[in-house]
Amino acid sequence: MHSEGNISLRALALLRPEHASPGNGMNATRRAFGWRLTLWTAAMVAALASYGNAQEANHPVEVFQSSGKKIRLERFSTTNPGRHPVVFLTYGAAGMTAGGEAFRNYAYQLADRGYVVFLIHYFDATECATAGELPVTRSRFELWTKALNDGITYAVKDPHVDKHHVGLLGFSLGAFLALWESSQDSRVKVVCEYYGGTSLFLAPPQRMPTTLILHGEKDSTVPAEEAHKLQRLLEEHHATYDMKIYPRLQHGFDGPDGDPAAAKDAWERTLAFFHKYLSSD
Repeated sequence: MHSEGNISLRALALLRPEHASPGNGMNATRRAFGWRLTLWTAAMVAALASYGNAQEANHPVEVFQSSGKKIRLERFSTTNPGRHPVVFLTYGAAGMTAGGEAFRNYAYQLADRGYVVFLIHYFDATECATAGELPVTRSRFELWTKALNDGITYAVKDPHVDKHHVGLLGFSLGAFLALWESSQDSRVKVVCEYYGGTSLFLAPPQRMPTTLILHGEKDSTVPAEEAHKLQRLLEEHHATYDMKIYPRLQHGFDGPDGDPAAAKDAWERTLAFFHKYLSSD
């Protein structure tokens, strides 16, 4: 059994190095967790106080239970009749306090293309707005994973959802979460991950899904080596994957301070990936 402890904002406020996947090598794991986290601005911190009562945009918000907590799902649905592929969108360490409207825009675009999209507020499982608001423990990461797993269970019962076509779209911490969940959950058919990795895996993977890897070459928060480690893991599991490393670009290259051309290219790749590997057509 691993001991539990508090973790600071370093390493995206994720998990202690000793909780990384077995067999990766402690030195390599420590290097992977020597990441720098750019601290949020004072305005961002001030915004956290009002986050909990903020109203979502004008689309349905559903609620399910996980580990005794109410977890919100923002739902974005196609207007087409019948059952449709479902995509779960998992935000990064800042939750919805940074880039929230961008996540919703991604969800709307996917819904317009025939998907049912759930933007899952997995931080509700620990009653926090961001990963860094309170010290993070292994148990919290497990609660977030449980929330995602329970969310999938909730969604596949929906009469408009095709339970055989489940995809995950994760960003940063959300990408780590999506990759871990998909490595244990055979219901997940595909994962599109933006600048995540595998160093937070809590156990060896049971399987690996079809995956799209998108990462900045000069990422100083989650080094590009994470993308290459994921690539090797996918090859070991004979999983289909596509990969794009963007030269000279940093973490969050698709954000407002990123590279517009790379952001456009990454999103086009995302749409094409889901159409090819997740679409029910």
